[in-house]
Amino acid sequence: MGQEYAITKSCRHLSQYARAKPWARMPHLCDYVQLHFRDEEAFMSHISYPDLGVHREEHAVIAGKVKQI
Repeated sequence: MGQEYAITKSCRHLSQYARAKPWARMPHLCDYVQLHFRDEEAFMSHISYPDLGVHREEHAVIAGKVKQI
């Protein structure tokens, strides 16, 4: 239930920025990416996802690229 609430809340939050002008969304992109990756990794850990370590590394690469924008 908590995970579903967090996802729903994140989607609502993101949809607010989808209606904003593109440049207004950019400061929030990094925060959203971090939130999404944190929640996804917590879920993957909960279900004992076998390749979580590799997936975390991929998240780190993507998050680094987002910070460069």
